[in-house]
Amino acid sequence: MSNSKSTRFKIGFILFSISLMAFSAVMGGNIYQIIAEVPNWSADIPNSLIAYREFFHVTHPGFFFQTLVPLTVLSLITSIILLRNRPKSANKWMLIALAGVVLTEVFTLTYFLPKNFVLFLDPLEDIPVEQLGITGELWQTANYLRMAIVLATMIVFLKTYQIISSSGGEKVS
Repeated sequence: MSNSKSTRFKIGFILFSISLMAFSAVMGGNIYQIIAEVPNWSADIPNSLIAYREFFHVTHPGFFFQTLVPLTVLSLITSIILLRNRPKSANKWMLIALAGVVLTEVFTLTYFLPKNFVLFLDPLEDIPVEQLGITGELWQTANYLRMAIVLATMIVFLKTYQIISSSGGEKVS
């Protein structure tokens, strides 16, 4: 390879950087939810849920994540293809980052989405207040696990970024 970085490497690195930034925003959104949203919607169930729903009557936080997660996945998969073996030591780290993103999303879709319907979308009159409280507590507890997965994935992203950026695009192990 010549001294100049290949177009393949440059595009792959840009796409990897986009996936890192998008996932950083997802992590920031999760932190924001823990600090600002959850205390508000969980403070006085069902009244706090009613107030939360009224505030988010045009759009909801899901739209933020539904935009950034696909961007993260698509740019990461494309960068994995373009950066294959550039350097070889980054391959496993990129795949681990992708696995972390997919794990987070599968956990969200299978565990949180049904609870989101109960807490934020379904008519509240049909659900006993005690059940709403329990569902909210389960949501909050599991969200700490999800945040741990997101944080671990971010560490992998940063490790990968360090490996790729320090390689200069060379095919080294």
